[in-house]
Amino acid sequence: MEGAQRGARAGWSGTTDNLLIDRTVALDCHRRRRNLSVAWIDVKKAYDSVDHSWLNGVMTLHRFPTWLCKVIAKLCKSWNTKIVAITREGRQTSERIKFNRGLPQGDALCPRLFTVCLNPVAWKIRAAEGYRMSKPINSKVTGLLYIDDIKIFAASESKLERVMKMVKSSMEDVGLQWNLKKCAVAHVKRGVQVTAFSGGRVVESTRIPCLDDGERYKFLGVLESVRQEDKLVLECAAREYLRRFFEQPGPDYKISFSAEGTYLNPAAFSS
Repeated sequence: MEGAQRGARAGWSGTTDNLLIDRTVALDCHRRRRNLSVAWIDVKKAYDSVDHSWLNGVMTLHRFPTWLCKVIAKLCKSWNTKIVAITREGRQTSERIKFNRGLPQGDALCPRLFTVCLNPVAWKIRAAEGYRMSKPINSKVTGLLYIDDIKIFAASESKLERVMKMVKSSMEDVGLQWNLKKCAVAHVKRGVQVTAFSGGRVVESTRIPCLDDGERYKFLGVLESVRQEDKLVLECAAREYLRRFFEQPGPDYKISFSAEGTYLNPAAFSS
């Protein structure tokens, strides 16, 4: 699997790795007073939009065993669902509805299939110029991927715009569309965040909003602008934890302990 994709990989802490790289780039940019442009990409109905013919082609491109490619092709043809509705006349079930595109969520295999489909996009992101870290690290960082969460790095606004157009075109080949209302860009010049009047244009007459100073984007559960807002994340998690705790019905300790494990803790660890 392509190294830029850190989601659905055994033995990897993909979220942690991505956030650490993200933090390192932001600190390098601010401390060395360098230019940086970033884009956060939100995919519209990612799992539901994958083209089955693209999946079959990518399986062949990766040179998976022939028997495995045939199994996946048969699975694609067999995916279906039914709609069940309770009406005044009783329980009614629709005929089988075949999936002509998309991957069924909840299937353990589908996250791996989705990341395989995105590998050609990851290859193009990795081939971009990206952002070069200062010495002694001197490594190139082009983008961060975790399943369908994508963040792109570039050294200037114009370079970021070119990469975004390339990525958007590549994702359309997979069958994926951007949710432009939930995408964002941010620009830093000489270590200071600035507002770009043009935003980030990816198609004719369509622009992605640029974050102003003080505005934030939630990437992998962490609020950030260019730098990660750790203090704000902890404050939000604490408020949500207390809100859920005091909403518990009654003083029953068993209920309290059960709620802490299933309802409260996720609020803290997902923020």
